[in-house]
Amino acid sequence: MKHLPRDARVARPWKNGGGTTREVAVSPEGAGLDDFAWRISLAELHEAGAFSSYPGVSRTLLLLEGEPVRLDIDGEAVELVRGGEAVHFDGGARVFASPAGVALDAGVMSRDARCRQHCRLMTLSGEVALLRSTAQGLMLLLDGGPLRVVADSGDAILARHDALRFWPEDPAELRLSADGMARVLLAEFVFPGEHTRDGRVEPTG
Repeated sequence: MKHLPRDARVARPWKNGGGTTREVAVSPEGAGLDDFAWRISLAELHEAGAFSSYPGVSRTLLLLEGEPVRLDIDGEAVELVRGGEAVHFDGGARVFASPAGVALDAGVMSRDARCRQHCRLMTLSGEVALLRSTAQGLMLLLDGGPLRVVADSGDAILARHDALRFWPEDPAELRLSADGMARVLLAEFVFPGEHTRDGRVEPTG
């Protein structure tokens, strides 16, 4: 597993000037927007504007910071709020975002022909045991922390918005401990021919 600190990410401005994106991780490594299997990024929205179209891609979006963001997805109004549920939609949909102010969101994209995404939002306190359900995935600390993650292969301490990437050879069983409350996104990806485990979270205290 690999620790991906927030401070190491490079901000890339949007062509329309309406925001910036920082890539957290992409598979395969080095892939671009046209050939990724999955991609996770943080985006800062500065003003209202239309999303780029990604036909054949499944998308998940959640708000990390800032005021609520109104999304118009193919004519249906949805609101992103901090600490709220994630919004799932087809990357080929027509999406227009209207932030009430500067906002920071986390986005998960997966190409349907390559893999299937499964996102779990968890609020943790104290010590818990976590079983990952797929070979590839990424854990992102959304709020709270620090969060310590321990596996047989090593350990990492995540600060807010840090991430931890997992590969097939990494242990499935993890031990997590948080000082206070921690909100975590676990994004996992199932590729054709792979088997999944029954992912679970259990208190250890």
